Amino acid sequence: MAKKPSSFRRSLLSKAIIQAIKRVRPVICTGNGKGGVGKSTNAMHLASAAAEAGLKTLLIDNDEHTTFAAFGSTSPDMPEYAFSSDLFTPEGITKPILQLEQLGGCWFLPRDNRLEEINSTPLESGIVLYPHQHIQKLREEFDIIIIDSPPGKGNLQQATFLCATTAAMITELSEISVNGVVTAITVTEELVSILNEGETENLYSAPKFVIVPNKFNPMRPQQKAHYETLISYELLMTAPIYSRSTMEKATDALVPVWKYKDGNARQAAKEVKAAIKFIISEAVK
Repeated sequence: MAKKPSSFRRSLLSKAIIQAIKRVRPVICTGNGKGGVGKSTNAMHLASAAAEAGLKTLLIDNDEHTTFAAFGSTSPDMPEYAFSSDLFTPEGITKPILQLEQLGGCWFLPRDNRLEEINSTPLESGIVLYPHQHIQKLREEFDIIIIDSPPGKGNLQQATFLCATTAAMITELSEISVNGVVTAITVTEELVSILNEGETENLYSAPKFVIVPNKFNPMRPQQKAHYETLISYELLMTAPIYSRSTMEKATDALVPVWKYKDGNARQAAKEVKAAIKFIISEAVK
């Protein structure tokens, strides 16, 4: 197994933020009802930044992209290790959690084929509630937990949002992507209301939502208009991350964009770092 990473000299997270993370132990998910908007890319960079800062970091793949990038399969044969699907069982995590040499040595719960069955399980079964219970225990072990959620409105996404204390809502600047954000927020808030109905105190809460405009091209009038619309909502929102090919390369290689040295990557790194700092600063308030 890889050694636990130690703090590196130029961590993008300040000492005050690192101390706050260790105190709060946030659970941050990436989300959007639409696929292909950059959820996995941002989850990977969040996890890498935290691990490189010396934080004991757990990355959970409820989608598939990070698992495939790490192992070349969306259902790797590793029976000795725990998987993200184990969170959807009454028993929870009973096997060791894998530690990746990539991404600063963060711990990782990959996905496997059992996730496909979870979305087809009736909501009434209560399957979406198991992860919330197990994540609370994992928060005692890890400084920060990052969860990459899949697109859609199924059990996987809903369970992810119920676990999260902060949701980074990744969106392209298109009508369908912005609508995917609105839908995900609405469905989550409705589910939380239903789950708390009749209880003397709220057992569940919606996460703090932070909008992350991604793959932005300001030269396209339609994208610029959607960006201005997002600003008008007066939501918590990071500065935009622009559309750059380096981001895809970084995600596929599981190498954060700030490790690349070309000019395109340096500019992308500035944008990603700014978004990460904003998301995490909100997550520890």
